[in-house]
Formats: sequence, C-alpha cells, structure tokens
Amino acid sequence: MTGMERMQTFAPSTSLRKEPEESAEVVTVLPRDTVLEVFEAAGRFSRVRCMGEGGQVLNGYIIANMLGPVVERNEVQAVPEKPGTTSRFTLIRSTLSGANSLLAAGLVILLITNLVTTFILWRNIRELQNRSVHVSCSGSSLEPSWGRYEISGVDPDYYQDGKVRFSIGYQVVEKFPGSKLVLRYRLKDGDVWNEQAMQESEKALTYVADFILSPDAWMAYQVVQRLNGENVRAERERYTSLAQTVGNGDVLLEFERTSGNSRLTFKQAPFPRVKALQFEQIVIEIDQKSPILRTLTNTSGHSHEASAFFEYDGFNSMTVRVRYRDGEERVAEFESEIPKQAVIKR
Repeated sequence: MTGMERMQTFAPSTSLRKEPEESAEVVTVLPRDTVLEVFEAAGRFSRVRCMGEGGQVLNGYIIANMLGPVVERNEVQAVPEKPGTTSRFTLIRSTLSGANSLLAAGLVILLITNLVTTFILWRNIRELQNRSVHVSCSGSSLEPSWGRYEISGVDPDYYQDGKVRFSIGYQVVEKFPGSKLVLRYRLKDGDVWNEQAMQESEKALTYVADFILSPDAWMAYQVVQRLNGENVRAERERYTSLAQTVGNGDVLLEFERTSGNSRLTFKQAPFPRVKALQFEQIVIEIDQKSPILRTLTNTSGHSHEASAFFEYDGFNSMTVRVRYRDGEERVAEFESEIPKQAVIKR
C-alpha cells in the first residue's frame, strides 16, 4: 500500500496497538465504523491515524483484516421499527407546500425512489460489515443470535482424583470465515477466566469443549468467536451447578418410625450420571434387643432409592456402610436414636 487511504472498522470493537504485533500494548479500542487514515502495510498490520474521543490524534497499528472501505451515509435515514426484527423503514418527509399537485406528485416519486435506493444500500453495507457465512437450519428453534447452546453433558465412565469430565456444545448459525470458537469459564467467586478451544463435532456446525472439574463445582461460562486475536462475537454468560447436573454421590437417609415395621430409606437425588458415584451396596447393622443386619444392593445400576423395614426394639446404635461402584466406602454411625433425616457424604 502506498500513499494514504481512508478506511473504517467493521467489527463491534477493534484494538489499536502501539506496535504491529498482537502482543503489543493497546492504545485504545475503536468502535464499529471508526474512520481512519491508512498510511502503509506492516505485515498483517496497517499503520493508521484517527481522531480520539477527546479530539486528540491517535497513531498506531490495526490488523488489516479488521478494516473495510468507508461507507458514505445517505442523508435519507432508514430507521428500523424494532431492534432485532426484520427492518421496515419510515420515511421522514418534509411537508410539501404549494398547491401544484403535479410538483407534489413528482416529489413523492423522487422520495420513494430514494427510499428504495437507501434500503438496497443499507442491505449491501450490512452484508459487507458482517462478512460472515449464514446457515439456516430448518426445523430448529434457534435463539435470535449467532448460535445456540446444545445440551451439556458428563462422561459417565470418567471419575479420577475426585473429578468428572464435563462438556458443553454450541451450534453455530453465523460464523466469520477463519474465526475460532473459544469457551471461557470460571469457578464461583473466581476472578480468573479459563479458556478452552472448541472443536468441531460429528454434528454439523456444532462445536464442543470438555474440561475436568469437581462434581460439586459452580461455574459461569461463555462462548466467544475469535478472529485474529479479537473477540468479534460473544454469547451472554451462563451459569450452572454441576452438583445438580452430575450428582455428587451423597446419600440421603430418611427414617420413619411406626408402631409396626419402621422404615429406613436411602436416596441419591439427583441420581449420579457418573457410574463411579452410584451406590452399589448399603449394609445396615442395628444394635438392639433383636439385632438386625440388612444388605441393600443396587443391581440394575439405575435405581436411586432403596428401603429396609424392621421392628424398632430397644434401639442402642446403628452403623451404615455405603459402598460405591468404584470401590469407595463411607461409614455413618448413629447413637441413641436414628434421625428422621441425615446425609451420608461421599
């Protein structure tokens, strides 16, 4: 590039850097449609000059792919009636004066012609600014966005060092050519955002990222579309509690005492989606006048509840042993009486 050329930014935000490097210090962040003077190319960057918000002259470097031709605005404005909907336009017309009906008809025709021209120009400008590939998926209820979150899931066979493998999927509807999808996430009360590159899955236009977390973690996450180191699109933040999604393996004990057979019930709610956290066997030992030894077994691998009936007779103490499918065991002891409710922690 030789001489000076006027261009403008087209992304929602573009970084102006001191040097022609992605790691260089950011002078400022320019909004969409900022007009600049481009002097010369510097590798993937262009050396530019523009006016800052306070009227000061700013110099620096911008990634060349983030610039486009300057769009001249027409004085007749096309105003969308409602944001986010198919745009219809209201023409702001000045009141025609005079009694000459022929002149008035001519002005009306001219204004209608300007309206059509403005609409075509607006549509072309929008396509130029987006520079994206749009794909419509029939039969799907997509959010009014550039994509939608797919159902998140957990690997039922993975459980190592007390952690599970959790995955999140995102179906793309509109994507900048050459851009990458990145999943950002952080734990509750955490200030640091972790990032994981999303990989295209077997399902068309769907990207997936998985990561290792504690099954009782609470997290915030967000998908961004990144082009040349710049975030050109970002989904709103979402929040999830893995304990509600995955299940943490805790067992809830409920006791109902009656004049006849009393009942002990053991529940896992939510039922763990990870096999290792599901209870396999519960052994109950009750020390009373007539000692009791009961073994409850979860043979199907799908049951989240088991019950034992017994006669409450001069109770002294009770020991409960919960054995999980990965071989782990938890023991709870109760003296003097059995509580109506108690949690045996995994």
